[in-house]
Amino acid sequence: MKKLLAVVLAGVLCAASLCLTACGTQGGVSQGNPASDITEDGSGSEVSDGTADNSQSNLTEAADFSIGRMEGRTYINEFFDFYCALDNNWDIMSEEELLALYYSTASSIPGATQGVGAITWDDASIKSALENSELDIPVMTANGKATTLSVMIKKTGLSSEKEYEDFLNEYATGLEVQYALSGMQGAEAKLSTVTFKGEEHDCIDSKIVLSGQTLYQKIVFVHKDGYCATIMAMCTSGYEDAETFFTWFGDAEDAVIIEEAQEVQYEVDYLIGTVEEHIYTNEALGFRFEGGENCQYATVEELQAKAGKSYDKDTLNKLLKWGNCVTIAEAELSGNSFDLMLYLRDSEYENGVMVRGNEELIIEELKVSMKDSFDAYCEDVEMVDCAEENLGEVPMCGFDIKGNLQGTGKYIRILFIQNDDFFGCILINGASEEDLQAMTDLLVKIEE
Repeated sequence: MKKLLAVVLAGVLCAASLCLTACGTQGGVSQGNPASDITEDGSGSEVSDGTADNSQSNLTEAADFSIGRMEGRTYINEFFDFYCALDNNWDIMSEEELLALYYSTASSIPGATQGVGAITWDDASIKSALENSELDIPVMTANGKATTLSVMIKKTGLSSEKEYEDFLNEYATGLEVQYALSGMQGAEAKLSTVTFKGEEHDCIDSKIVLSGQTLYQKIVFVHKDGYCATIMAMCTSGYEDAETFFTWFGDAEDAVIIEEAQEVQYEVDYLIGTVEEHIYTNEALGFRFEGGENCQYATVEELQAKAGKSYDKDTLNKLLKWGNCVTIAEAELSGNSFDLMLYLRDSEYENGVMVRGNEELIIEELKVSMKDSFDAYCEDVEMVDCAEENLGEVPMCGFDIKGNLQGTGKYIRILFIQNDDFFGCILINGASEEDLQAMTDLLVKIEE
């Protein structure tokens, strides 16, 4: 069991790293129930509790081993008798990406794939690999903002309800031990329940802290004929939100197919803006910065190098979709600086209805982080909201913070811009309060 849990932990950590990559700085669940009729069912039979119940569906009884398949944005596995439908808020990994994830995880475990050989994406090949390895193979992984939902399959050889119960208990105990041995703080793993396919189902609640971010996981096991499908829901906002993901599962024969929808893909120049005749223009936020001939703007190449990411269309749109802030402009003028950060306004769900609402959280977080930073290095720190008459026609609000750094005054103004789709944060660094206002006055609204 110890070796098994070491292998499982590698898979958990791999999923955790995916979740952190997707989350940026924001927590919370940004996905809603993709279709209201997905959660209506639950009246069908349930084989996922590990019992050899004769009431299970004929479809499940007749199904051979299968890794499942994607139809549109719906994952269906007739062997384990469940489906899960995901809307466009999720980025679903391709078959090639899933195999790359498997090999990446296996490379950290000596001998994990010994005797496995090359794997192709089909039932026979993956079934053969499972016969020769203790490592779970991911068959569906989807990432959202601060969220990951994964389905992994492994060969356990278990066949009785008592063995399933022992597996669950040993998994929970061993997982917490492995977390501790890996040096993780705040790690826990405990038995719990979750509503899965409309019925109460045993699960494991676990949490770990990685890179300062607490990740909450609910893990469900579905056993069939000596194989196990491990379904892991992970987010940064708590067990209750992780439980929401399991309401999107139902019996395979009742699968609701979510078709691929055409996502909005913003053009690069529209997002990051353009510079012409010493004037920076950003159409996404509807303003320009009239820096003049003495203003030096960072190039796209310089912005990419600092961010460590390519500013191509796909990458920019994906970063914004996952809740990341992207620095899209930098300028220097007479010793003062101007930095512009862009967010896609968040899509939160309340009772299945999408609402906008991450702006207040961003503002409060920036206030706290700026105040902490100044308090750590400066004396006589003061922070005040910008007076309305000082904002001009572009920002909706802002705040000033100043302090004394080794005898030199340090002044920063942070301004916020918002429209239907985007939220922008402008950071102005100046030598005086007058410089902050002079830079603010260079912001001009683009007339529609």
